[in-house]
Amino acid sequence: MSDTHYTQPGWYDDGSGQQRWWDGTQWTTTVASPPPPLVKRRKSTYGPLSIVLPIAFWFVSFVADTATSMNGVLFVVGSAFGVVVGLTLGIIGATRKGEPHASSIVGIILSCAYVLFLIPYLVGAASG
Repeated sequence: MSDTHYTQPGWYDDGSGQQRWWDGTQWTTTVASPPPPLVKRRKSTYGPLSIVLPIAFWFVSFVADTATSMNGVLFVVGSAFGVVVGLTLGIIGATRKGEPHASSIVGIILSCAYVLFLIPYLVGAASG
């Protein structure tokens, strides 16, 4: 029985930190190119803001309108401002390169849904 140790050919660390090709008997001059540097992914700020700010504007305008006798004016103005802010931040976040787009798209959808929620309120306020 043979007592020799055989290492399969392949890419191995040659001891200097580089990946070098071992042909089964010796190191070759072929070294692997280094892996590309890791790119840190940006955290989205526009997406979450496009979701949170319209809700905050709605809540604050609702509380302010309820606490005063403005008959819905503060609620409509605050809500409309929240929709504009939400759509603007959502569109900016969705079109920026290198930024996750999912939360921005959610913000756009919520802002559009919020407009649909406001239309009956505006029609009811205008008619009566």
